[in-house]
Amino acid sequence: MIRLYAVNILPLKDEECFKMCYMRSSKKRQEKADVLQMPSDKARCIAAGLLLEYAYEKFRIEKTKELANANSFGYAQNAVRFPETMPDITEGLRGKPEFAMPEDCDAECHFNLSHSGNYVICVMADFEAGADVQRRTRVRESVLQRFFSEEEKKCVEAGGDDDVLRERAFAQVWVCKEAVTKLTGRGIGQLLGEMLPAEKEGDNANGDNYRIWQGMLDEDYAWAVVSYPEAATDEPEVMEPVIVDGGELFYERKF
Repeated sequence: MIRLYAVNILPLKDEECFKMCYMRSSKKRQEKADVLQMPSDKARCIAAGLLLEYAYEKFRIEKTKELANANSFGYAQNAVRFPETMPDITEGLRGKPEFAMPEDCDAECHFNLSHSGNYVICVMADFEAGADVQRRTRVRESVLQRFFSEEEKKCVEAGGDDDVLRERAFAQVWVCKEAVTKLTGRGIGQLLGEMLPAEKEGDNANGDNYRIWQGMLDEDYAWAVVSYPEAATDEPEVMEPVIVDGGELFYERKF
């Protein structure tokens, strides 16, 4: 099972809203935000923590029901061992953050966070996954020439003189590469010239090495989620992100 959640951080530009959300955040998340200088960076940091808590709770409920329904002995849902409180976060293999799940947990639970501009996204899955979101910006020719394969360059150049199309194609390719680095722990330099599946907006792409879902949150933000194909064989061809309402997340604690 895999789910993608996204939230717009604009409500946190209100000082009172930010303070309230800061106080609701964990001590570690507060400390992480405290060392940041820009208000927008602090807002993204706090939003990421709240979205992770929200996503974990939604995923836990859904996964618990799935496990209970699959239990041939008909045990009650509360007999399924899945932590009600979000586990602590530790540093896993290659420095990737992960949940410190108890040994008696009935399922795996992985997450990955990313943020850019006004958006924060969080992917939750019972297998390893990487996620990235990027705001559409001007095409950086140096990056295009150094890190893009010839086929990927063609995807960008297909936009011709339309800067928006070029920038969108650039973002869609780049966001896939970033998601792969977050999945594998490989540096972006190790992807030099390596082509990743990147189709037009809204399409899914399946490569030999990775399973990739991608799309746009709106006209300006591209997202990608990446996993290993053997772990995601039963997953849907197209993933639709769950857009979490800012009011639900920031003003009302419904989770």
